[in-house]
Amino acid sequence: MADSMPGFRSALNGFNRNDVVQFIQAQTIEHEKALRVLRDENARLQEALTAARAENDDLRTLNESLSERQQAEEPAAPEAPAAAPAALDAPMIPAATVVKAAAPDFNEMELAAYRRAEMTERMARERANSSAERMKAIFSQADEKLAVTSQDFKTLLAAFQTNFSQMEQLLQTAQGIVDESSSSLKAASDICSEP
Repeated sequence: MADSMPGFRSALNGFNRNDVVQFIQAQTIEHEKALRVLRDENARLQEALTAARAENDDLRTLNESLSERQQAEEPAAPEAPAAAPAALDAPMIPAATVVKAAAPDFNEMELAAYRRAEMTERMARERANSSAERMKAIFSQADEKLAVTSQDFKTLLAAFQTNFSQMEQLLQTAQGIVDESSSSLKAASDICSEP
């Protein structure tokens, strides 16, 4: 038991009460600090996850509106050209095809944004799970330490109660001896004072 509680000074049948109380207070403060750090990190990760989801939704909305605009701007099938000189008779590439080739691939952009958002969400989830595991480990460790400390308190209390009972018995015996001696001395004093 002494090995599990280093730094405690010995007292009658156990450890110094102040050392034990200070140890518990220090452990509680340390636990609260670690818990506060983990809660802050969890909140930060939740904010990052919310921001990533919002970015993903914005990009999806942008992609949909650009797709609709692109479909609305595509010209109908070209009409047959009027009689044109022979030099201009060569096949022409429709303007919509040129515009399509030059326009960025919004599906690819949406997919890339979705992947980024998904990766951010997965990383945030992993960090949150890691934080939760660390919090569980800290709680478990604190519970174990408190269980050991509680058992030590019970042992100290039992020893104190036993010692207190013995001390009461000793005091009663001593009081009886003093009372007996007092009455013997009074009797002797009475004998000595007789003429």
